[in-house]
Amino acid sequence: MAEEMNPYERFVALAEHKDIDRIPSLNHLSSVTIPLMRKYNVKWPEAHFDPAMMTKLAEASWLDCKLEGMCVPFDLVVEAEPLGAVCDYHPDKILWPSCISRPEKWEPKDLKIPDDPQNQMRIPVICKALNMLHEKYYGKVPVVAYINCPYTSYSSYVGETTDVLIWCRTNPEKIHEMWDVLIDYYIDIANIFREAGADMITLREEGTSSDNMSPKHFRELIKPYLTEMIKRIKKPNLLHICGLTTPIIGDMIECGANMISFEERTKTTEGDEERNKKCAELGIPRYPIGGNLSAFGLLKEGPAERVNGAVRRLLQQGIDFTMPGCDWYIEIPIEHMCEFVNSTIQYSPEAISKFIKR
Repeated sequence: MAEEMNPYERFVALAEHKDIDRIPSLNHLSSVTIPLMRKYNVKWPEAHFDPAMMTKLAEASWLDCKLEGMCVPFDLVVEAEPLGAVCDYHPDKILWPSCISRPEKWEPKDLKIPDDPQNQMRIPVICKALNMLHEKYYGKVPVVAYINCPYTSYSSYVGETTDVLIWCRTNPEKIHEMWDVLIDYYIDIANIFREAGADMITLREEGTSSDNMSPKHFRELIKPYLTEMIKRIKKPNLLHICGLTTPIIGDMIECGANMISFEERTKTTEGDEERNKKCAELGIPRYPIGGNLSAFGLLKEGPAERVNGAVRRLLQQGIDFTMPGCDWYIEIPIEHMCEFVNSTIQYSPEAISKFIKR
């Protein structure tokens, strides 16, 4: 076992597949909740546009619960807005931003790709927040930025979702064209976030689970381009896909990110088994996987005793860093978030020996 580490040191060792002192509760998705907004008197939508407010919300889960890491942005429409998506920020209620209209001409060949993404829409705000977090926490707590990757971003907020899904079966060349048009733009945004102060990029390609497309289509239409993105984005990075991923865990690993995570639709034991198969095939001793407690059904609903038991089972089943299956649901009580972190620390001694053996 490694000597005692701080959260940043633990994160670096995990990303480099080295020994760690205990299992972390790594925060690499959004951890903003309404209870934290109320406690710190910072709310959406204002925090989407103000770097100081964004910084305050990003660090809240660390300050209150010691969740290991702080992550921006807080939504999935950042990349789509400069491409022409129009969003509703719900000024009268606390909700994630949503897309209310798409570009009139949305086919890949018709899109106008900005050549200065660092100056587009909310990207400068995010970069300023990352810089502020880096100045305060570098070497102490990891700072993470995520991007919504091209297929999910385009199919959800730019193109017509049904048409894009149909392309996978009837016109796959359109999917390849989409990637060819968009990949550099998304890579640029990720590297802009790294340069601004992010210690890691989470790549979210959540529309590509086996609930939404066949593993065959994932391997043909998604995997080669994710692999290219991961090669060209400054490491470390993490690949996260919501939904059922058991059939593609090995493919996710082969994309080349430092680690992967998945949600509760993928059983932890099956994720561990698929990880171990791929490690044996590739001849590597260890590859970190993270997941995957239900953000609503468990962490929001509780009670704390149930959270404690679920974290223990999670660690017994081979998870190397604990997290919800996706973003922290915005109504999760602060005490449940704290219980999640404390339970990870409590049961880490039982799990760390398995990690060291891998």
